[in-house]
Amino acid sequence: MSIARSASSLQLARETRERFVSATEGAIAPLARAIRDRLTTLSTEAGTARSMQDNRDDFVAFQGQATQWVTLSQAGWRKALAASSGGTGTLPSALRLELVCGQLVGLAMMRYVLQVEPVASTSAEEIVRQFAPAIRATLKGA
Repeated sequence: MSIARSASSLQLARETRERFVSATEGAIAPLARAIRDRLTTLSTEAGTARSMQDNRDDFVAFQGQATQWVTLSQAGWRKALAASSGGTGTLPSALRLELVCGQLVGLAMMRYVLQVEPVASTSAEEIVRQFAPAIRATLKGA
């Protein structure tokens, strides 16, 4: 009974991960559109010369990388799923990748979609400065 329960638990976990990755992949393109729309709005708003230039720079940078970001994000989720399906559970590297993807998607949602303050109005440089150590630590498994 214990072995059967363990096998069914593993199967349920695998199916849950597959559904989550599928749903997440489907949400990445709309998230990119929401980010683009928000950056478009910001790039047309009046402000200081510096903030207007920063907003335009963010918009142009995202426009140049949006397609690649969507493709690589979706591929990363599929890769993490494949790695976690190949054995007796989630591999540590796959788990770290999933955690980082969750952190980045959450940050993007807070900043561009939900516009949670102070995250939404903080400069991109400051976000990177504050967030990068946590991402690095997660990737290293520290």
